Amino acid sequence: MRTTWTENEFKAYILLYCATIDNDKSWEEQELINTYVNDKDFVAIRREFEKDNDYQAIEKINHTLERLGYTKNDTERLIAEIKQLFLADGTFSATEKALFNGLKRILR
Repeated sequence: MRTTWTENEFKAYILLYCATIDNDKSWEEQELINTYVNDKDFVAIRREFEKDNDYQAIEKINHTLERLGYTKNDTERLIAEIKQLFLADGTFSATEKALFNGLKRILR
């Protein structure tokens, strides 16, 4: 699945994916996502995200990561940002932990 996202749109997509994994996107998580993308772009990313299934989301994440040429340091920074998102609301649920571990394998 090909994308033309900017780096900020990519971060917004992957963080939105993470924030919705437990069906409980908190205000704190939304605020963190908003630091990466403006409202107009977020609406477009959210619309695209809502049309995608898990397989499509992971494919888009993989493709965009490769297309943007993420280095090991870039990937580690992204993993830290994902963890920050999971901790933003003060909880790190079992579902979030499972996704976090899976994403770490995919992203590395």
